[in-house]
Amino acid sequence: MPTTTPEGPLPCPGSTPQNAGPTPEIDQDAGLVRLQRVMARARRGEKVVVAGLGGSITQGDSARDEKRYIVQVYDWWDEKFPGQVTLINAGVGATGSGLGVHRIEKDLLDENPDFVMVDFAVNDLGAPGREETLEGVVRKILSRPNQPAVMLVYFAVKSGATTQTDFEPIAEHYRLAQVSYGDRIWQLVDAGEITLDDVFADDTHPNDLGHTYAADFIKGYLDSVYDNLPADDANIPAVAVVPVPLHTDTFQYTQIINRRTFEPIIGGSWTLGYFSRRTGEGWTGDQVGDELIFEDLLGTAFGIVVRKEGNVNFGMAEGLG
Repeated sequence: MPTTTPEGPLPCPGSTPQNAGPTPEIDQDAGLVRLQRVMARARRGEKVVVAGLGGSITQGDSARDEKRYIVQVYDWWDEKFPGQVTLINAGVGATGSGLGVHRIEKDLLDENPDFVMVDFAVNDLGAPGREETLEGVVRKILSRPNQPAVMLVYFAVKSGATTQTDFEPIAEHYRLAQVSYGDRIWQLVDAGEITLDDVFADDTHPNDLGHTYAADFIKGYLDSVYDNLPADDANIPAVAVVPVPLHTDTFQYTQIINRRTFEPIIGGSWTLGYFSRRTGEGWTGDQVGDELIFEDLLGTAFGIVVRKEGNVNFGMAEGLG
């Protein structure tokens, strides 16, 4: 129970054409500095953690393990800094930033990531409050003591739908790195170099080739930072203070209530449920009218993760007093 870039020429997968990636500009300097500092630490021989937080695309649905974009980006880091990089894949299918902002501590932040790719542009389609919950994800990561770098990755479904335009103001406000898979894939399609069927396994998920394109777009950005990394660490600026919220900081301060951390008043058939990466550790019931009561909770917003099985009409939540 949760409580509350400019793009350069397009590369072909496997190739390394000149200027293949975007060149970071001044309006992304805060994110650039964080990424420079991560690379500088790795250059000094320190261990770094590369991670992805998102839905089924980051999890790797419809792609072979070694072709997942997050794995190919990890390979870039491991090639540059052999033996110093750990990969954390915090992608969970059919989940958006509304759940991501609550599970982020356990699934990601407890591992102290240094570079995080955030992928919710598809899974947040139609989700109410997506700007607020995505901002909560960003603020949680940026506020970590180890000063991680964040990159927003904008995937799109085959129809072209994406929440990119909703999330771009957040990226600009926090001056984050941005890579748009959707924009660049459609450029290739419009140029007649590929078709959508070449890169999509279905109406939502990229296939192996689609993941390779996504990885190449991200690696192009990383190449541009790495190639221009100051030789002297002293020439890398200090990390800027996290700015005031664009929408809200409500979702920067969240926690999850589950069977391990809270004991509700159980009425009727409710019992301890099974663990699921998507729904966590909760309770299960199957009788109409049985109650699960949570008392003495403090907070400004509350949400409930419900998994319905069988009768689509059963299950109701009610707030009292």
